[in-house]
Amino acid sequence: MSRKFKILIADHNLLVRKFLVRELSSPCCEVIQAANHIQLFSKLYTLPPPDLVILDLDIPYLNGADVLRKLKNTVPDTPVIIFATFSEYSDLPIVRQADGFVEKNGDVEVLKAQVSRLLTGCYGEETPTLPGPASQQDG
Repeated sequence: MSRKFKILIADHNLLVRKFLVRELSSPCCEVIQAANHIQLFSKLYTLPPPDLVILDLDIPYLNGADVLRKLKNTVPDTPVIIFATFSEYSDLPIVRQADGFVEKNGDVEVLKAQVSRLLTGCYGEETPTLPGPASQQDG
């Protein structure tokens, strides 16, 4: 493995963040968290910056579409996956600027596939190996 990817999860729900940290953390991926747009943008300027952002549009204090717009203006080369509860968000014009959209429906495997696809496609590295389904890990 030639590098460790940094994934930033921006979601207001602590339980969702903890779940995604558990599901996405691996030898190839470090996962950091933000509960609101203030934490999100402060973590964008860390060194090294995140390689990918997973964003819930229902983020506190600022409209999620505005957060996405600011993200794409601030770090245009960083891929962003929208991870939202409602699929109707996918019809918003600004959401089309995101690199992926995954509906929160309890199936994290779709999100893992998007993460792997984007990290591989954007950074030209070997395909990151993310942990398998949670049910397989527990047994």
